[in-house]
This record gives sequence, structure tokens and C-alpha cells, in this order.
Amino acid sequence: MKKILTLILLFLTISCGKNNETDLTACDQQMIAKFKNEVTCPYDPQMSRFLGKGMYRGQLVYFIDIVCIACNTAPPPKVYTCSGAEIPVTNFYNTVTGRIRVDACGNN
Repeated sequence: MKKILTLILLFLTISCGKNNETDLTACDQQMIAKFKNEVTCPYDPQMSRFLGKGMYRGQLVYFIDIVCIACNTAPPPKVYTCSGAEIPVTNFYNTVTGRIRVDACGNN
């Protein structure tokens, strides 16, 4: 019985010990620092600005997007590469794929 409890405790310790800072890439951290004054922290699902990333023409790009349930907002007009290059984008939702929100607030 002690072996089973020890095994369960070990499993729970390993599964709950995830450190989210290690999930961020060096580029994620660089973009978080660059846009720290433009994102809403803490993240509010009703109205906020967040840092996102996705793929545009085969390269990883970052963008600031707005979440507003009651607003009719336009998509981001530009994206940024990890090197900081600004790229104008037309038809954002069809050309920037694999879009995800980057945890720029350290909450997840």
C-alpha cells in the first residue's frame, strides 16, 4: 500500500511541477519585453490587448491583437519577426496561421 501511495504522490508531483517560464522561447521573452506596455495584464477575456504569435509566409511572427466581445475591431495591420522587423499584413485571418496567445502576463 505504501508503494502505491508513493507512486501516486510521485506522479502528482511530476505532473503538477510544470514551470511555464520554461515553455517560453527566447523570442517569446524578447517580444514580451518589447510589448509589455501594450498588453493588458491581467488578461481580461471581455476587453484586452494581448500578444499573439503565428506563422506568416513560413516564418514565426508576433502581433498585438484586441479581444472585445462587444466591439467590431479590425485585425492587426502588421506583424513582427523575432528580429523586430515590421511586416505589413493584408487579410490577417487568412494569411497568419496557427495563431495562439502568448502568456505575456505570467498567468498560465
